[in-house]
Order: sequence, then C-alpha cells, then structure tokens
Amino acid sequence: MEDKKKREKKWLIFIIGIGALLIVLGLNTLFKAFSTYFWSSTQGKILVSQVGFVDRFKRENDSFYFDISYEYSVDGKLYTNSKVFLGQYGSSISNWIQKVVDRYPVGKEVSVYYNPKTRKKQF
Repeated sequence: MEDKKKREKKWLIFIIGIGALLIVLGLNTLFKAFSTYFWSSTQGKILVSQVGFVDRFKRENDSFYFDISYEYSVDGKLYTNSKVFLGQYGSSISNWIQKVVDRYPVGKEVSVYYNPKTRKKQF
C-alpha cells in the first residue's frame, strides 16, 4: 500500500510539473503575441513561396512546411526574412501548407511588421 501511494505522489508531481511547464510556455507565447501590437510596419515583397518537405526517415510522419521569404526596407536598409507567423510550424497535412503558400505568391506586396527595438520581423 505504501508503494502505491509513493507512485501516485510521483505521478501527481510529474503531471503538475508538465502542467506548469505548459502554462509557462503558453504565457510566453501570449506575451510575444501581445508585444506585436506595438511593432512598426512597412511594405515588403515576396521573393520565394513554395511548399517544403522534410522526409522523416521514410516514416508516416513526414512534415510539410511553407518556404516563404520576403524583402523589405527600413530606414533605407534592405532586409530579407522568412518568418511568417509567431509559432511557425510544419504539418503532416500538405493542403493546409499549400493554402498558406497560395496566399503569398512570388512578387506579391505584403505588409511586414517588425520590432523596431530588436529588428525581429514578421508579416
């Protein structure tokens, strides 16, 4: 009976620890999202827009991602970047990735939002 209680305690501590980690990660993402409200913006142009593919050792969980890059100018200096969203990630569903790529064809003018303090960019 004593062993069972110890195991239950360990599992409870483990689950609480995972929950606390998820809360911290969620709050960090939320803070980043709110901070973008104060970012500046400029016009940019799409240079590359295609679906990328990562072959995960020929297993079923292959991953697709959007390979999108763009250029823009801030204070006369030209920048390029490939960050599209906060929390950018891939997917095993290529249709969703293709829809994102289709929204940003090469040559399209886009609004680019950037943090003027750190120069991190995202449109």
